[in-house]
Amino acid sequence: MRKLVAVTLAAATAFSLAACGGKETVENDAPASKSAVPTVTTQASASSSENAPSESEPASNEGPAREVSEEPTAAEIPTGDEEFLNRLRDAGVNVEGDEQVLISTAQGVCADNMVTRDAVAGQLIEQQRTSLSFEELTKLIDDSARATVCP
Repeated sequence: MRKLVAVTLAAATAFSLAACGGKETVENDAPASKSAVPTVTTQASASSSENAPSESEPASNEGPAREVSEEPTAAEIPTGDEEFLNRLRDAGVNVEGDEQVLISTAQGVCADNMVTRDAVAGQLIEQQRTSLSFEELTKLIDDSARATVCP
């Protein structure tokens, strides 16, 4: 379970960093020395390997981002996850449109990742999706996740 959370967080970080990237060049004008930082260039040059992809061809793991157009239906959500969401709904939390985020948060609770739980709880409160206090909401998420999602 921890691997899933770690992989999810690593992928989100990688995508965030990739979205900020571009064709940038960093150059060091200082004279060469043992402590000097080498020149870093992300643009392909004529002397690069013939096997390197061209700028017009994305690498196999690159490509345009795809928008997810549909949320999974109730039939696609595992029973424990749906029960977790139902407990939140029954307590007055509006989960519509954030089902996958909340399920990931529950999986994080199972891995003792309370940072994500706290961030999501804060967002739900700020978006006025619940009238619960922060303490009440985090306890609800914890108790519901441990009762339904955690092994």
